[in-house]
Amino acid sequence: GPIIIHGVYLQYHANIFASLMALVGLQMMVFGVASQMYAVLYRFTRPNITTRLFQKRRFVRFLFFLGLISILVAIVLGAQIVLLWIKSGFSPIFELHKAIFTFFLLSFGLQLTFSVIFLSIFFGEIRRLEDETFSVEECS
Repeated sequence: GPIIIHGVYLQYHANIFASLMALVGLQMMVFGVASQMYAVLYRFTRPNITTRLFQKRRFVRFLFFLGLISILVAIVLGAQIVLLWIKSGFSPIFELHKAIFTFFLLSFGLQLTFSVIFLSIFFGEIRRLEDETFSVEECS
């Protein structure tokens, strides 16, 4: 049923809106990190705390596995909905809240997983440039 907070009813529309805004926020974050990485790669700016965090392999692996876990949880929840539908003899079921959450988890997990893979292109290039810089300094 709906959640009521100080007379304000929050139901399906609020769930959908919150899910979409979370996905938009994730995309904005990825765009910001990619832009910063591009600027560092082409030496428009120096690495900041965000780019240094995203250059750490443990953090990147954590984000990748978080995305995979989100996808797996979505698959489990989706399977539960489908099994409930089958048990009901394919008649209408009312699992919209769970379905919205399932689609959010699936979208979030896919976006996060592919974003980490995309950003890894920048990570590799920045590491390669840093290694070349250290090699040149050691030879001098």
